[in-house]
Amino acid sequence: MFSALQAAAGDVRFVSRRAFAAGRRSATQVAVLNLVLAALPSAQVVATAALIDRLRHGVHLHGLIWPLTVVVAVVGLSGPLQALSTAVQERSMLATEVDLQSELAAVVADMSPARLTDPSVVAEVERHGHAIIDSVSHVYGRVTAGVCAAASAAAVVVTLSLMSPLAAALVTLAVGPAVLVGKLISGPIERMWRILGAVYDRDSYLRDILNRQRSVTELASLGTAHRVADMVSAQQRRVGEVRDIPIAATIRAQLALGGVGTVLLGGAVIAVVAGMHYGPTAVAGVYAVIAAMAATSNASGSLTNVLQFLPLTSALRRFLDDAPPPYRQPIAERADELVVSGLRHRYATRAADAVTDVDLCVRHGEMIALVGVNGAGKTTIVNALLGLIEPTDGSVTVDGRKRSELGEAAWLGHFGLLTQEFGRYEFTVREAVALGTPETVSDERIWAALETARAADFVRGLPDGLDSQLGEQWGGVGISGGQWQRLALARICLRGAPIWILDEPTSAIDAEAEQEVFQELARTKAERITIVVSHRAWTLRGMDRIHVVDGGRIVESGSYEELMGRRGRFAEIFAEQA
Repeated sequence: MFSALQAAAGDVRFVSRRAFAAGRRSATQVAVLNLVLAALPSAQVVATAALIDRLRHGVHLHGLIWPLTVVVAVVGLSGPLQALSTAVQERSMLATEVDLQSELAAVVADMSPARLTDPSVVAEVERHGHAIIDSVSHVYGRVTAGVCAAASAAAVVVTLSLMSPLAAALVTLAVGPAVLVGKLISGPIERMWRILGAVYDRDSYLRDILNRQRSVTELASLGTAHRVADMVSAQQRRVGEVRDIPIAATIRAQLALGGVGTVLLGGAVIAVVAGMHYGPTAVAGVYAVIAAMAATSNASGSLTNVLQFLPLTSALRRFLDDAPPPYRQPIAERADELVVSGLRHRYATRAADAVTDVDLCVRHGEMIALVGVNGAGKTTIVNALLGLIEPTDGSVTVDGRKRSELGEAAWLGHFGLLTQEFGRYEFTVREAVALGTPETVSDERIWAALETARAADFVRGLPDGLDSQLGEQWGGVGISGGQWQRLALARICLRGAPIWILDEPTSAIDAEAEQEVFQELARTKAERITIVVSHRAWTLRGMDRIHVVDGGRIVESGSYEELMGRRGRFAEIFAEQA
């Protein structure tokens, strides 16, 4: 129990510190306004009791001034102060939300690729992002309101106890069930968020398809956009079902709580009326009971919300606190030899190995190719080289060192990867190309990378050169698939890593530009190790060595001419193109 209270206090301190760090002024205003609002009910009870007592004794107007002034001020200011408090609390909540979302994004940006490819991690990040908006950012305001409301309730109950100790005791009893309800509801809320991470992830993916110009244009041309819309609708229903879990629990609990509260209220009213001998001043007592019940209900409601939100706050705090050191990727200057020995890998969902007994050796200055039909195992080999999968057996080394020796960041700093699914980052040209390296780069380096990728001419033709916004949906320029691919290749050129892995690097580029790109790769191959995955026969003619992957094994190796002369698997695959 004590450890649970310590954890809860830690969660409250965590969010409170973030609220003040994000917006000290608004956080202070929230506390001050809640304190003022907390003092109003007690002041109104005391002033109302004094007013009724003086009226009963026939006191003239001058004797009624102070209780009337207090009652009028409390009634007149309660509404505006409550509205002001809500607005200021909203501002503080928004600042806290921005601060926490920014830190969550920074933590994700510092994650290694291995973690980011874990679906459970992706779902957890999605869950925390929504929890910040819906729950965690509200905690400071709810705690402040709850503490102040509890102080207000205590003051009103003390005032009520002077009229009827029994009534005060009955009102106080009403707090217990309300807090218990909050604790009981926190379980369903936590269960909801455990499920919602993956549900939201799928929902975001589906809605993104309909929101992206490229995908929705394709679907519209096929007349099948409505099918994805149906999937969105079904996923939204699933979101609704999951979000209803705590709502249903709340409805059941509040119905029970309402019954208990009504019984206690009735008992407290009878106790105060009887205790005041059924006289006129009992009106003040009844009002005191109502104010006390309202104050305790307000306090317990705020604290109940805090209890509901704390599990989500605790989970977020652990996620941020347990974040590994920032993932910083130093770009290696040189790699002399990449060696693959006895590589074997089997995916957990497969009954057979994806690749078996793969041996490769590529030296500085060489340009080799991996070829094979779809599903042959090329992607598995590439992922093993990058360290994105842990091989079942065998090893991959760069200059005699394994990934485990170098660390993931330093290992990936040896590679520049261009995949078929290259990113189409709709930023400015400068921003899109600069994503190739974590280093700060000059415009001169960006232009040099664009020249190497044969993209400089089309960038010069854009309205604002490097400052041109890409992507028509942001009011920028639309460019072709081939131009997007050249920008992706420019990122790899800018990166300057000593090992390049290029998976169909010119698949979207026209034949003339493709020839220029491969000529440039051949001209500069002495600067690095280059591994190309390609399905086009003519691009393979300039390779130092070609490895044919079939059924998860390297079945042939040699130059283009050698392999075509053997009439083996390579010749079968490329006979038509040749």
